[in-house]
Amino acid sequence: MRELCAAGLTVLLCAQPLLAEGPLERSVEREASRLAVEPPGAAGTSGWRAVRDFTPGRLIMITTMTATTTRTFVSADDSTLTVTHGSVVERLAMDDVLVVTTGPMRHGSALAAVGGTLAGLWLGSGLAYGLAENARCHDGCGGVQFAMLTAMIGLPIMGGMGAWLLTSRFREDVIYRRL
Repeated sequence: MRELCAAGLTVLLCAQPLLAEGPLERSVEREASRLAVEPPGAAGTSGWRAVRDFTPGRLIMITTMTATTTRTFVSADDSTLTVTHGSVVERLAMDDVLVVTTGPMRHGSALAAVGGTLAGLWLGSGLAYGLAENARCHDGCGGVQFAMLTAMIGLPIMGGMGAWLLTSRFREDVIYRRL
């Protein structure tokens, strides 16, 4: 695959009218020469460093030539990935692993969460003020005070969480992909 990429980049370099003079041409030329002299397994090894530095105990999805499985990450060294599935420890050779991704994780917008929190704070303060001005307490205002605190604390929390959940989606982060 590397040789094919290097050949394709070399052909592009030969087609001078298609490439603009400048930084793009120099970048393509540099990448073509790097791919042409790099040993076949070297690129996979440099990406494998991210797997070695990954946090133990997290769920990862591993894609090999035969299957895609979800396992718990234990460790990785220069040539082996060690994972567990329940109490079973599995060791996979680096050459057998095609892709390693994190399990689906929810990612939302921090800006939307801040906006929802501020909207909840504004609405909760207004509601608490309205309760304080209009409450007619004869024996005690315990219920009204509780409602005011709930409005001032609960609505900003609900607004921030609601906005974050509405803007979030599940995403898998690629840790390693063999080229």
